[in-house]
Amino acid sequence: MFFSLITTLIFISHVLPSYSESSFEMKISGGNAVRIKDYPFQVSLLHRNNQWCSGTIVSKSHVLTAAHCIVFASSYLYIRAGSSYWNKGGSIHSIVYNATYGKKLNEDLAILRVWAHFNFDETRQPISIFYRDEVISPGTMGTVIGWGMTSETTSSYQLQAVELPSLDRNKCQLIFKDTIIGKIVDGEICVGYINKNNKNICQGDSGGPLVIDQRQAGIVSMGRGCGYPNSPAIFIDTAYYNQWILEQISL
Repeated sequence: MFFSLITTLIFISHVLPSYSESSFEMKISGGNAVRIKDYPFQVSLLHRNNQWCSGTIVSKSHVLTAAHCIVFASSYLYIRAGSSYWNKGGSIHSIVYNATYGKKLNEDLAILRVWAHFNFDETRQPISIFYRDEVISPGTMGTVIGWGMTSETTSSYQLQAVELPSLDRNKCQLIFKDTIIGKIVDGEICVGYINKNNKNICQGDSGGPLVIDQRQAGIVSMGRGCGYPNSPAIFIDTAYYNQWILEQISL
């Protein structure tokens, strides 16, 4: 399956048809349960009392996520922060407004502003994003965090994390050239294992972060299946969109 722009990464099926909710849902496959204290910037986006997407705290009143998490939501979204579990604990925050970058598949990022500010403590903290034009070398390991499916038939209430390597863009092009994802363009990062299965994002992980050296390098955007071999995931590059993100936070 593949996923992309909407309130959760939409997993698209093997043939990658057109946009749909099922195409963008993603969750962590092959990861380990973790505590929110280890990743206090992580928040859950809830839709009809269910886990919908993830996001990250980037200021006292702003959350960074994937645009498709917003575009494909059929009803009101709200945010749970400060909890290792998407279904209990922490604090609940309503969303005042959202700003999405664009309408193209590779412009899958959005900023949400919450009504009640986050009270920073050991379970709620902002994360810094990569600097403008900062480049990730192929093979660099990063951590992906989320509450999505742990397989295509299994889910988890507790936060999960997995370590994944960044990939050479040319290798990614060969994998996705005949799919809806197509060409990997500026503003996108390819992450995951090619020949190793089990570890990847899955349905429900959309909008979550790729963290390298305690800073956010990417946003979960698109993928195919849960831990399928030869199926890396596509992330939005925060360095490429650094200026826009910082402008939105300053409003």
